[in-house]
Amino acid sequence: LASVTDRAHDGAALVPAMLAAWTDASWLRPAGTTTYGFGLLSEKLPPDEYWARFHGVDERIDIESLDLSATGWYEVARQFLG
Repeated sequence: LASVTDRAHDGAALVPAMLAAWTDASWLRPAGTTTYGFGLLSEKLPPDEYWARFHGVDERIDIESLDLSATGWYEVARQFLG
């Protein structure tokens, strides 16, 4: 995750955060699966605005953050699987 983050945003660091939402981790962790949430945010959108868009009347994500996260997850899978 760190190398993918650094590639997307040179010099960026992983930062732990709490998300007050329900995820599939609630089903996976009891089954013994280590589960992490991970996403890459656009530098054009302040994090507080990004997170405020979730679970609202007009829930949405900006295209750049979606592209960064999708590309990041692809790269994580590629590195993990070889």
